[in-house]
Amino acid sequence: MAKIPVLVLDDDEDITLLTRSALAMHGYDVTESNDPLQALELVGEREFGLILVDIMMPQMDGVEFISQARQLRPDAPTRYAVLTAKKLDEAQRRAIFDLGAEIMTKPFIPIKLVERVAELLR
Repeated sequence: MAKIPVLVLDDDEDITLLTRSALAMHGYDVTESNDPLQALELVGEREFGLILVDIMMPQMDGVEFISQARQLRPDAPTRYAVLTAKKLDEAQRRAIFDLGAEIMTKPFIPIKLVERVAELLR
C-alpha cells in the first residue's frame, strides 16, 4: 500500500519536526514547510492526501493558505486541518469549516494527532 502524502505547514520548526516524526513513524509520506509561500509551491507540484496548516503564521494565515491551495488544485481530494493554539472566535471557525477544513488543537499528544489524521483520511 502506498504511503499517503501529508504536508505539514507551521512557522514553528519544533511543531513541524514533532508532527513529521509522529506521522512518518506511522507510515505517512510527510513533507514539511515553515513558509506558506513555499508550501503553496509544493501544492502546485504534487497532490497531498492531507494538509495540516497552522492558523497563525507571519506571511499568511491558515484560512488564506487553504483558500489559495484549493484554487491551485480545485479538483484534488485533499483534506485540510487547521492547527491552532488559540481559541478561535465564531467567524474564524465558520471560515475554516466553510473551506471544508477541520480544527485540531495545539499542543497535542503525538499519538492523538496520528489517530486524528487517520480519522480524517478515512
